[in-house]
Amino acid sequence: MRKVSCEIIKDMLPLYYDSVCSDDSKRMVEEHLSECNNCKVEFKKIQDEIHIPEKSIIENRTDSNVIKISLLRGKDYG
Repeated sequence: MRKVSCEIIKDMLPLYYDSVCSDDSKRMVEEHLSECNNCKVEFKKIQDEIHIPEKSIIENRTDSNVIKISLLRGKDYG
């Protein structure tokens, strides 16, 4: 896989953390993290700052209200 900049990886880290990126993106982030200590530190900060119990994560992924709110936030009402 080709070299990806740290800035791109840093943009991807929240998606990677939430397990909502594609398999290709996941592999790209993991490969980069295996070689880049700076990005590992950034990922560790995300892990430390965002601590949501696993049970809540699972419940929220299946809660239709959370999904609806997420979809509504993405729409442009202007």
